[in-house]
Amino acid sequence: MFLPQDTTSMVLLLIAVGLIVFSARALFKKAKKALRKRYFAGLISGKALLIGTLLLGGGDDVQTLLRLTPSPFQQFMLASDFDLDYRDNRILFSKDKAVSGYVQFEEQRATVFLSAEIGYPQSVQTVYEAVNAFAPSAQAVSSIQELIRQKVNRRILLPNGYVEVKGSKVEVRLERPLATPL
Repeated sequence: MFLPQDTTSMVLLLIAVGLIVFSARALFKKAKKALRKRYFAGLISGKALLIGTLLLGGGDDVQTLLRLTPSPFQQFMLASDFDLDYRDNRILFSKDKAVSGYVQFEEQRATVFLSAEIGYPQSVQTVYEAVNAFAPSAQAVSSIQELIRQKVNRRILLPNGYVEVKGSKVEVRLERPLATPL
């Protein structure tokens, strides 16, 4: 009836349907990623406001809550096009499998852990930006640069965490009290 009877037309029709399905799937994944990003941006703000509320004993001092919101790090995460997820009381983030990490809030401390492939200059730059957004520290950035330049498996302790090179990866773990503005 409507289907062609010859083999060539049938193959072309199947290829066309396959391309339509492939395109629709790609568009759906892109839309899902954009929606997820907006959802987790709200989640990050909501989590910080919840922590602020707990630290203040449920008070309604909006200025203090906003001061406790990790806005520089939140802006960095949103601008860096990370894939975000939330599991085990951690906000997980990753980018092109070259940079990954998490942010965790517990016991009145905020902790960030980052892991990046040294072979990709852009991923190392992302680590520098994350460190500066979370807890600006010239010592942390210079320690990362020193370890990468030396290409030696080593850990350098910082006052608020550590920087470590393991093979082709650099790992950074930093903490800061939640009582200070993030």
